Amino acid sequence: MNREIEKRNEIPQKYKAVFSFSIVLMIWANVYTFVPFPALGCGEVFLIVISFYLIIMLNNKIKLFSKNNGILFFMIYGFITTLVMISMFDASIPKVAIRMARDFFYYFIIIFLGANLFDITIFKKWCVWFCLLLAVFIIVQTLVYYLLGYFIPGFPLNIMINDGGYTGQGLYDSYLSYANIAGYIRPNGFLCEPSHCAQCFLVCLILILFDDGKIDKTKISKAVLVTVGAVLTMSTSAIIYILFIWINWLVKEGKYNIIKTFIIIIATIIAFVVLFLRGNMNNLLAVSQRFTNLFTGGSLTASSEVRMTKGINIFSSMPFIYKLFGIGFGTYSYAYDRSIISKDVFMANNEYMNTFAYILVSAGIIGMIIIATAVITIYIRSNRVGRMMILALIVMSLGSSIYSSPICVWLMLVIINSHYNRHKNNVECYE
Repeated sequence: MNREIEKRNEIPQKYKAVFSFSIVLMIWANVYTFVPFPALGCGEVFLIVISFYLIIMLNNKIKLFSKNNGILFFMIYGFITTLVMISMFDASIPKVAIRMARDFFYYFIIIFLGANLFDITIFKKWCVWFCLLLAVFIIVQTLVYYLLGYFIPGFPLNIMINDGGYTGQGLYDSYLSYANIAGYIRPNGFLCEPSHCAQCFLVCLILILFDDGKIDKTKISKAVLVTVGAVLTMSTSAIIYILFIWINWLVKEGKYNIIKTFIIIIATIIAFVVLFLRGNMNNLLAVSQRFTNLFTGGSLTASSEVRMTKGINIFSSMPFIYKLFGIGFGTYSYAYDRSIISKDVFMANNEYMNTFAYILVSAGIIGMIIIATAVITIYIRSNRVGRMMILALIVMSLGSSIYSSPICVWLMLVIINSHYNRHKNNVECYE
């Protein structure tokens, strides 16, 4: 009798497939602005529609519970802190409410719908195919640019892009302008930025190289192709991610033909890079310089410098009580107007900072302790893929702003799934 009830309440696999595929597709759809409501990307609107559809179709089969109490507690803490700060700053409730609604939606997807509907095997299949297609397109973009002098756009040029208010033409022109100044192109594939491509590739490489299946030639070939795509973005973050992944993989593999495999991988990457850059090693040196400047204190690019330093400068300028509790989410301009944030801090694009700093400024030391405790707890109980995703989340959070973003959804759903299924072989070999 109990078995019949369980079977009746079981969610059909086709709905899990729809949800898991939609999570992959969201990151591409979110490249485009939802024009009727510009605060949202098309990917977010797409996932909202899919979520409503699944909730209606599954009726009472979706259980609104969360096994991730630490993350849920952080969400509640952030909500309460923001409400208090709205009152203290006399902030515009509608403006802040948009930000709060967005954050709540992402948490709802991650810790509620994801707990019911996310299927890691289906996600892995489509994530790997998506990243292989992205890598091939980046290789084609690079090859055509250096051979023919034409940069293939990765999106229509006459529509709004969900990146700084650009149209497709405006963003395309900015990449060509950068190439003319720097002397090399930074292909963005069919996403907004090269760094976004690098983030997708990092998730993909973890799924390929760290699952429980045997590493064969097919997997290595796919991993190398994705790695080449990442390197050709000429993104500093891509270089960091590639080093992070392959060093960890070398440690994991131990003595199993590792020297031979490593030599093949490095030789392939170098061959592709040298081929597409026509032997112009100045381009490689430029990227290497940007990478080493992260650690030597040299001059960074404008975006890198803002991400790496601005958030900590804001946090340092805040009075102790706000350092402890945070200033809330979406209330930066109001805190700045009341001199809670120093007037000396550069405020253009005021929430543009790395994720660690963003949490510190928004939720304070208390919020950081809550989320850190939750992540550590999940790490202890996770399988190998989940632990690598947590490490990837930390690496990304140090250099990028990924809070309430599609790539954060990718990472967190895999992390939470691995937490639920540590003792199951839930990440199967991809064929």
